[in-house]
Amino acid sequence: MKQKPNRTAALSGLVFAWTVGLAGQSALAVPVDQDFGTLSEEANAERVIKIAPDAKWVNVTEDETVKFVDETSGKSFVWRFDTIVAVFDLNRVAPADVLAGHQVKAYIAKSYRRQNNS
Repeated sequence: MKQKPNRTAALSGLVFAWTVGLAGQSALAVPVDQDFGTLSEEANAERVIKIAPDAKWVNVTEDETVKFVDETSGKSFVWRFDTIVAVFDLNRVAPADVLAGHQVKAYIAKSYRRQNNS
């Protein structure tokens, strides 16, 4: 009979430690669906993509830095796609006055380095 309470206490302790570990990890981790890359400087842009009023998507590559020009407003921003996310709405990262009301999806291809594990 004495072993049963000990096993219950040990199991309870293990469950508690696991729960605390998960809570701590989730508090520190950035959700993948929120990590789209970073804003960058125009001098770092590797290429320019002009977004026409009828554009629905853009194709970029992971780790690429792109200057986007909204043909409607003439305004632009530069974004570095240092992300593992495969697709997201570009409007989520564009400044408020760029792409206003124009939904454009960014499709991000894996980088050559990641495809070839080098």
